[in-house]
Amino acid sequence: VALQILVVMRDQVALGGAARAAARRAIVEADAGRVLDAARSATRLDPARLSVAVSGGSSRGGHVTVVITYVSVTDVAVVGRFTPNVTMTEQFVVVAE
Repeated sequence: VALQILVVMRDQVALGGAARAAARRAIVEADAGRVLDAARSATRLDPARLSVAVSGGSSRGGHVTVVITYVSVTDVAVVGRFTPNVTMTEQFVVVAE
């Protein structure tokens, strides 16, 4: 059980780093594809389970909201079978430049 908790915590920390990278990209360019690329390149998380939503104005001074979601698969031997996958979300609101 403790090992599975550590795996999920590791993914949560990694998701935070990916979200910061995505937010930094959104400050200069609010294109969802490029923001997702920035998030994926900032972490070792499985890119197939990582998604990004970008909303808000991309004009200078406008607020851009970046929501990044990751599904942490609970697949540690024995315990993983009895524990559902964990969906994690981070959100940043940044000001476009």
